[in-house]
Amino acid sequence: MLSGQTPARVWNTRRTEKQRRLASVPVQGKVLPTADLTAMLEN
Repeated sequence: MLSGQTPARVWNTRRTEKQRRLASVPVQGKVLPTADLTAMLEN
């Protein structure tokens, strides 16, 4: 079985994933450009 050591629980996986997705989109401000909207939402 395990050698008595369990990995630390990560409690902010949803927040981290959201930050990663937001950082992957090159947007200035809160408004998405209409021309790129579909491509951004598919990611």
